[in-house]
Amino acid sequence: KDEVLKGKIKKQTEEGIVVDMGFIEAFIPAALTTEGSFFDDEKEAWFWKYEDLDKCYYLEYQTDEEIKFSVHSTDFSKPKITSADTTEITEYDQNKVAEKEDEPTEIVTTKF
Repeated sequence: KDEVLKGKIKKQTEEGIVVDMGFIEAFIPAALTTEGSFFDDEKEAWFWKYEDLDKCYYLEYQTDEEIKFSVHSTDFSKPKITSADTTEITEYDQNKVAEKEDEPTEIVTTKF
């Protein structure tokens, strides 16, 4: 916890930011972004509103931009499906399971 890491912004959504560190991906949820940050639906990007004395700046986070962030928590668990679980699974469910298995291990971060 609180370890500072760096990586490149891979994806930005209203839910948060996915950061690629080369060997693993981290997720910065919207609730843990820097105070003053907001998501712009039109640009599909996060911005940080920075105020300095009498001026206001809007700094855009760019996809592929390298950022530093600190770890809030980690979750290395992934859903495991056993053969007993698959007896009643439909094709739709199997596709959902496959999608989950492809999801990155989650490092929840903050303070980028």
